[in-house]
Amino acid sequence: MRVLEDGERVEVFIRCPTCNHKVVLRVSTHELERLRRLEAAWEARARAVQAKHGVPSNLSQAQLRRIKRLITELEDELADD
Repeated sequence: MRVLEDGERVEVFIRCPTCNHKVVLRVSTHELERLRRLEAAWEARARAVQAKHGVPSNLSQAQLRRIKRLITELEDELADD
């Protein structure tokens, strides 16, 4: 991630370690990136519980719905700017 000039938004990118070619994946905010990491963690928990018990837990499903709703709201807000 690299902070953009306004200090509020960040640019998420990948870079080749050999040739330093860079591809920008998205423009985001710190809060959106935090929620994306949280979403990935809850998805991993849901997969682990599903592998163990055959069904994902209700808690993980509820948390994933809540996080996805927050991500959608923040992305819409970012797109309006």
